[in-house]
Amino acid sequence: MAITLTYVPSYSEREHLEGLKNRGIESNVNIILDYIPSYSEREALEGIKNRGLNLRVHINLNHIPSYSEREALEGLKNRGIDHRINIVLEKIPSYSGREALEGLKNRGVHYKVFIILNRTPNYSEREALEGLKNRGVNFSIVSSFEEVKFRTMIEQLP
Repeated sequence: MAITLTYVPSYSEREHLEGLKNRGIESNVNIILDYIPSYSEREALEGIKNRGLNLRVHINLNHIPSYSEREALEGLKNRGIDHRINIVLEKIPSYSGREALEGLKNRGVHYKVFIILNRTPNYSEREALEGLKNRGVNFSIVSSFEEVKFRTMIEQLP
């Protein structure tokens, strides 16, 4: 069992989480965010980890992260925070998007791309998908957003 939050807890809430761990009740914390945490939130997440709690952060994005966002995500990794990032796209990424995803991979950030495509890809789309594969990008083609939610729910099970 784990405690699941959809926000980064305040200082007092982090103390309460530590209290639960100290009483032997619960030490697993999942945080699910729809955005990339700010610098102060990344510090707070590191504080949770440093309290001896088993922390996993799930970030769900609907865009390819910008350069500064990729740096922020690398900050999570550098702080030793266990993280999983799901990037849900409604079209196959362009060349620059594929480069950005490769850059994220090169930073050591754990992520998976879901491409919603409810038809067979045409020739140029197949070439773009091959480009993703050749760059080592972890991706899946899904037919709907509901399939993305189902797959991510399965991955989050202990």
